[in-house]
Amino acid sequence: DGYYVIQCAKMEANYVLGTDIDPIRIQRGLLSKEVFNLKNINFKCIDLYKDKIEKFDVGMALGLLHRIPDINKCLKSLASIADTLILEFKSCNTDEEICLPLNEKSKSNKFNNLYSVPSVNYVIKFLKALNFTSFTEHRDEKSNLNYKRPILVCSK
Repeated sequence: DGYYVIQCAKMEANYVLGTDIDPIRIQRGLLSKEVFNLKNINFKCIDLYKDKIEKFDVGMALGLLHRIPDINKCLKSLASIADTLILEFKSCNTDEEICLPLNEKSKSNKFNNLYSVPSVNYVIKFLKALNFTSFTEHRDEKSNLNYKRPILVCSK
């Protein structure tokens, strides 16, 4: 709903764009922009599969990969947007290069379905094929979640 966009803007980023496919989240982000009176941010309703997205220095996809029907297509799109990516996602706790299909429906709304859960190594292998060469993983060591939520920072 704009939290990380606002934090980046407060850290004096030149321009930050928050995107979501859910128009309600965009409305909340625009309200936050107005409340904090920030001029260097914007929010747009964007479909990663269909819409053209401008290029950025850094792309952040937080809580996204497991909510997308086609993880590979999503990663390709993200790789075309930025040369550095920060990814946070539900993952399987394995060193194997796998992506578990789940296809669980959400009770909250149609945008919060859980389609699949990749392993960190699955994401790394796929991004290596897209010319990413540097990977730093921040593991979720403390939570008791069924699917841990690592943060993966990767660059070309």
